Amino acid sequence: MKHALFLLILSVSCVGLLQADDAFTTALRQLKRQHPRLVAKRLETDAARSRIGYADVLPNPSLTLGHFVESVQTRTGPQENVISLNQPFPAFGERAARVQVAEAATEQALQEEHAVALQLAGHLTRVFYEYAYLGKATRLTEENLRLLSDVQPVVATKVAAGGNLNSLLRLNVEQERLSDQLRSLQARREQLSIRLDSLLGAETEGLRPWPKLIEPSTNRFDVVTLKRQLTLNNPVLRQQEGKMKVAEARESLVAKEGNPRFAVGISYIQLGDPDQSSSLSSSGEDPWSVHASIQIPLWRGAEKAKQEEAARMRIAEESRKEDLTRTLQADLKERISLHVDAQRKLQVYGDTLLGLARQAVENSRAGYENGSTTVLELIDSERSLLAVELEYWRAAANAHTQQKLIQILIYPDLESLIQSEDMP
Repeated sequence: MKHALFLLILSVSCVGLLQADDAFTTALRQLKRQHPRLVAKRLETDAARSRIGYADVLPNPSLTLGHFVESVQTRTGPQENVISLNQPFPAFGERAARVQVAEAATEQALQEEHAVALQLAGHLTRVFYEYAYLGKATRLTEENLRLLSDVQPVVATKVAAGGNLNSLLRLNVEQERLSDQLRSLQARREQLSIRLDSLLGAETEGLRPWPKLIEPSTNRFDVVTLKRQLTLNNPVLRQQEGKMKVAEARESLVAKEGNPRFAVGISYIQLGDPDQSSSLSSSGEDPWSVHASIQIPLWRGAEKAKQEEAARMRIAEESRKEDLTRTLQADLKERISLHVDAQRKLQVYGDTLLGLARQAVENSRAGYENGSTTVLELIDSERSLLAVELEYWRAAANAHTQQKLIQILIYPDLESLIQSEDMP
């Protein structure tokens, strides 16, 4: 119930999160399922959890076997062998302290697993939306190149009729420039496809298909809610809190280890046959005894130094948490600022510049056909339109990227992020 309420709060405070990209959600699931680093972290968490099961186990008993090289003669016979069994016990409270250390270490390992998963999700976000933008840029460049190719017959006809040859040369130069730009985009696609394979932990045959880059929401974030959710849920902070708890538990353990320790045991002495000629000879059973010992913590200076070391380690972890909190909050503010800037660009380019650039291309094309403009003006208008369209979709990709990175900062784990993408 609390988990569902958390997702509902974030869906209200982080507006625009409901426009989930199915391809991105699928990629997140694949990342969670099979990335080798996450598999390793899950195994480490399980290993840490297993330590709880034996944290309070008593030390192993010791069995001592002894043989008298020269037997000691007693009234009941010569002592030949001695067998002793000893069971040491930890200091009072030490077992419970070891369990606390193991539990705290397990929670820290779990939060580290969540932190690594969301860190990988951040890497995936950047590469995924860069790949999506690259697909849009490739299609726009191909379309622009095709439009120039459509104009070439008109230019060639004018040149054949006695027009300036320089117009055809300028057009050919622009076509070659766009062709080279297109080849660079195709090479970049191969590079990003390889990086996606690496992040998703699986190789694909050929290149990955282009994901669809949609226009993002223009709504804004509730900054106050985001900062509160980051403080409560960010797994990096929770991992650091886990380190603090481990340090506290170890400090308590060191204090307990400085207490006296006890051991109990039993000894059995095996006797040989008594000397019948001795006046001391008398038959009897082999003797046995019980004993107890105490380990005295005599060197208190060493114990005090250990406790001071543990206390300083705890204080150091507390300072690290304060530093992490400031760093993450600054990162959140930066992401929000970048998201606002991307939305501003979307508004400027989408509401104004795109329409003007398209109108300029239509006017230049019509003007060139009737002879009122030059081919250079037509090329410039086509180039300007492509630049505006690329800027617009770059802003769209940036808005998506920053939106996801903000989510990654405020969600507690990767599964919560995936569920938020699935919400209707």
